[in-house]
Amino acid sequence: MYRILLLIFLFVSFIGRGQDLTGIWRGNFNQTNSLRESSGSRYKFEVQIDQNIHQFKAVTYSYLSTIFYGKATAIGTVNPKTQKVYLEELKIVDVRMSGFSSACIMTCFLQYSKDGDEEFLEGSYFSMNTSDSSNCGKGTVFLRRVATSDFYKEPFLTRKPKEPSTPRE
Repeated sequence: MYRILLLIFLFVSFIGRGQDLTGIWRGNFNQTNSLRESSGSRYKFEVQIDQNIHQFKAVTYSYLSTIFYGKATAIGTVNPKTQKVYLEELKIVDVRMSGFSSACIMTCFLQYSKDGDEEFLEGSYFSMNTSDSSNCGKGTVFLRRVATSDFYKEPFLTRKPKEPSTPRE
């Protein structure tokens, strides 16, 4: 009986965990105007995720060139049944931009999908100005899981898993 309960527990734990998004996701976000047409503002976007069950912490990088760059901390959740992903930037920790620009944080509503060996996060976002909470716009997001970063890997991605201890003789 104990073995049956253990197997059921392990099976439920495995199924309940869902997709692990831990890693690097890179692509772009495209701002749209009120008519849902592209405004031509396409920015590169990279997200480094550290998932723990259904929640994650992340670092995001939004960039156009060396003139515009922003790094933010973020949190999020993953629904294993629907494979929907919610990502919310919390705080801008590094920014480089022209004098007339203002920093904005994003909230993303994404859908996980897989095609062969490739994995994607796609969806929409809206953004808010960090200085006065005004609307910065909305648009679409497209990300693909990649092996390397355009920046440095965050410490949570570079730490090595603990190796099992070996008995001493």
